Amino acid sequence: MDKDVAEEQADIVATLLHHAHTPLTGSVYIRGILPAPASEPSVCVVLGPPNGSVDEPDQMVGYDIPYHVGDHYLTGPNIAGILRTVCAGIGLDPGSHVGDLMGIPLITVDDPLSVDLSPCTPEDNAYTILRTLVWPWSEEYPDPLLLGFLFCTADRLRLYLASSRVPEGVVAVDTRPSGALTALLAALPTLITETSRYAEPDPYSVRLVDLTDW
Repeated sequence: MDKDVAEEQADIVATLLHHAHTPLTGSVYIRGILPAPASEPSVCVVLGPPNGSVDEPDQMVGYDIPYHVGDHYLTGPNIAGILRTVCAGIGLDPGSHVGDLMGIPLITVDDPLSVDLSPCTPEDNAYTILRTLVWPWSEEYPDPLLLGFLFCTADRLRLYLASSRVPEGVVAVDTRPSGALTALLAALPTLITETSRYAEPDPYSVRLVDLTDW
């Protein structure tokens, strides 16, 4: 996977991550952020209710948003502003392409620059201050690097990672949040290379590793 694209996607995830447990707008939460296939500079953001997951697709919707548009680069706060606007029912061409993401309707935002950005909230700005102080910016990115996530069921969280141990591309990892997290996270860099745990990958990864029973 292209290193620059991976790092850009990781930065976007870090900016939007808190909306997995705090509302993006109203009662809408981010229930997934998926890296684009083929290292394209775009992200797919899945929205839904609190505790929403892929096994209840009628409650979810995904937006595929390119973040390189001409000479413009959209940041995480820009993407949050676009999502808030479209959630209000404005800003999208009625003819916007609707596809499918694992049973969830997927809407392509063809021209994100035409969407008026909703402003950052005071809570967003407070999170930015606190996150920056706790995790200062660094030129060195972790390995494996979190590129996205998806709540598949109430107790199955899929991670999307870039790792030097998997040079072919994005590796998806199914985890169980109710499991032994400390041990899992410590062993994760090695576990993603264990072929006995491989499963059929989804469209956003080249490899799926099932760690739900670990």
